[in-house]
Amino acid sequence: MFNKLRYYIKDYFAFNQSETKGFLFLIFLIFALIVSVFIFDFLPDKQKAHKTIDPKKVEEMMAKISVKEADKKSKYYDKYENKFEKYDNESHLARTI
Repeated sequence: MFNKLRYYIKDYFAFNQSETKGFLFLIFLIFALIVSVFIFDFLPDKQKAHKTIDPKKVEEMMAKISVKEADKKSKYYDKYENKFEKYDNESHLARTI
């Protein structure tokens, strides 16, 4: 049967012997990949290990985050605070004159 298939492919596509072997290999590979998709659908999924959350670690992380945010805000305000006050004072002086 395999020889008949080879003969029909060789005759229909006008392949030589090595091209026929390569074509049959590619057909087999495509068929195997299609079948493997259906086989993998029936395999069970890996179960993930459930980890417990430690409340102490969560509290520590939240404290670190709040400290970092406070540092960022203070650096921002320190950097731009004097500039805003300068403009506010000049506009106040312009109105009074």
